[in-house]
Amino acid sequence: MLSAAWAASFTLAAAGQVLVTAYGLGTAVLIAVHVSAFVIPLRFTASYPQRARARYLEKAGARSYAQEARSA
Repeated sequence: MLSAAWAASFTLAAAGQVLVTAYGLGTAVLIAVHVSAFVIPLRFTASYPQRARARYLEKAGARSYAQEARSA
């Protein structure tokens, strides 16, 4: 999942670079595209473990105490 997010981000950044260059939108827009290409997947990567853990605990149901005991 994380690799796909980063791959999509880099692909969209490349497409954005092509568009910025084709339309001559300038360096500031190009920098914004590249910064976004790192910030968005970085935030996704940072929040993913917590969401994955919550999804696991939701599926585990009554067994959630086993995960809590293991992490302590």
